[in-house]
Amino acid sequence: MVHPAWRRGSWLLLAFLFALASTARAADTEYRDFSISVDGKPSGNSQFTIARQTDGSFTVSTQAVVRITGVFFKYEFSAQTS
Repeated sequence: MVHPAWRRGSWLLLAFLFALASTARAADTEYRDFSISVDGKPSGNSQFTIARQTDGSFTVSTQAVVRITGVFFKYEFSAQTS
């Protein structure tokens, strides 16, 4: 028969390891969001996604959208890279 303190301790250890593993997994992908402004006016946004791969390398992907409207023109730019 296992002593109750050991049983409780093993559950705490399992809970700690599970929390540690889920925290490490969440830190492997990072998102950075930016607002884009032209002449002080909000004109779009951009997002960078940085992910660490299992071999230790990183992948970076980006998305950007910019819209500018003037009296006689309308300009729109969008890009997606990886």
